[in-house]
Amino acid sequence: MERTYKYTDSPSVVLDADDKPIDLTTYKGLPATISVDTLSFGVVIKDARIRFGRLDLLVVPNSGEGQKWVEQHKVSITSS
Repeated sequence: MERTYKYTDSPSVVLDADDKPIDLTTYKGLPATISVDTLSFGVVIKDARIRFGRLDLLVVPNSGEGQKWVEQHKVSITSS
């Protein structure tokens, strides 16, 4: 799922391509992939937030443990 965002001067508002505020709850539970160097692994998005005018996603690995906030552009959502 490819998305386009417009960042605003407000730290709590990020707009989508249609100039509508993003509904952060739509990300919860979505499967995604993260690539680090030559590794690529599956994750699940647990939460989303706006931080400094950017969209961050809280992800947990499908296998293993831990969680991490990452910038949206580093996450590839695999389905909706």
